[in-house]
Amino acid sequence: MKDQVSTINEIFSETWGLYKQRALPILLVMLLTGFLCAVLVGGIVFAAFTFLGSGADISSPQDFQSFLLNPMLIGTVGVAFIAAIVVGCWSQAATLAAAVDNELGIFGAIKAGFTYFMSILWVGGLYTAIISTGFLLLIIPGFFLMLSLSFAFYIMIEEERSGLDAIIASHLYVKGYWWN
Repeated sequence: MKDQVSTINEIFSETWGLYKQRALPILLVMLLTGFLCAVLVGGIVFAAFTFLGSGADISSPQDFQSFLLNPMLIGTVGVAFIAAIVVGCWSQAATLAAAVDNELGIFGAIKAGFTYFMSILWVGGLYTAIISTGFLLLIIPGFFLMLSLSFAFYIMIEEERSGLDAIIASHLYVKGYWWN
């Protein structure tokens, strides 16, 4: 194991080589899961506006406002929002699995996305809460936390760590190597 940090040229060279190996599977996983997310959420929202809007006279602003405040429409849009979060987390997990594991194919990564779904949701929630708190304190702590915790998702999948453990590991990996 190296005692020194790699140079920027070494990092870019190694990263480019890894990218060329994994670009197509990662891209296909992203496109497939993104398409499924768009179809699911778009279909729910389209159905809501089509079925709830059919026969509704929304020519005046008051009628349009009452249409938008329809509890069925609000519920349907809420379901679409939750579906987008679920499919988005699954998509992110599948994409990360494809990026981290060279052995996974496209469908293996998609299957792994289901395995890591709850972990991605948990780490994402922790990550968002910690960074939001940092930005509320002032801008600089938010950027500091965002950078020091940015590897948590990769660590979670690569090293099979739990949520908080992956976040702490990300911070410890970055600690002492800021300027390098």
